[in-house]
Amino acid sequence: MLRFSRGPITVYCAVRQNNPFYKESKKLKIGFNQNGCVKLDDGGKDCYIIQNAADTEIENEIDRFLK
Repeated sequence: MLRFSRGPITVYCAVRQNNPFYKESKKLKIGFNQNGCVKLDDGGKDCYIIQNAADTEIENEIDRFLK
């Protein structure tokens, strides 16, 4: 299944925080530089999610979760 939105992934990760499909990055300070590009610095409270499983596994789980 093709997905154009990350909305379901965001919801899934928020509800199922400890899951095998994604893991959190190390804690960072995420901001923007003068050009509007993302700037990552150590020592913050922010993080992003890192995919930790195959796309099809994640798609199947999200479809199951949303039913």
